[in-house]
Amino acid sequence: MNYVLRSRMYREELLRWALIIALFCWAIVATAVAATTKSQILVIGVSDNESYLISEVNAAHEQKEVVAFLQKFIGRYYGFDEKTFGESISAAGDMMSEDLWALKQPEIQKLATNLKVDPLSQSVSILSLDKIDEGKFEALVRLEIRRKLDVAKVDVRVSMKIEKRARNAQNVWPYELVEVSDAVL
Repeated sequence: MNYVLRSRMYREELLRWALIIALFCWAIVATAVAATTKSQILVIGVSDNESYLISEVNAAHEQKEVVAFLQKFIGRYYGFDEKTFGESISAAGDMMSEDLWALKQPEIQKLATNLKVDPLSQSVSILSLDKIDEGKFEALVRLEIRRKLDVAKVDVRVSMKIEKRARNAQNVWPYELVEVSDAVL
């Protein structure tokens, strides 16, 4: 044994095998840690004076987030032109439930086809946003529709129902729309 350790060739071979075994053990531990670690979406709040990590949600924060969610949806769903339609509707679709998206898809495809034939631009301003019941909201919006030189202003009542859900990469909001209906006033 003493002779084996004195031999340079055997020492290098022993060192090589020890390194291989150590790297193999490290690879197993790293793989196990990566497999058991769950990714988590963090919510970071930013204001004029500070940035902060939002770890718990209180009623006031939740109310602000619901209002911001609905405003963002209305802006994306009703505000577009022929160039931004696909992007806007796709972003609005990410905020909808799968069932609602499937229900609205034929209507959206028809509108996309019409936009190619008759281009227009539609901007939206929210006049009011009211909570009707738990998870149910109603917004009064004014659409300004521009077709070439014509400008038309239309008031629309939008009824929406939202439900809570987990945040994900497509929809960073903790809500999704399960019902959307509108009526021209």
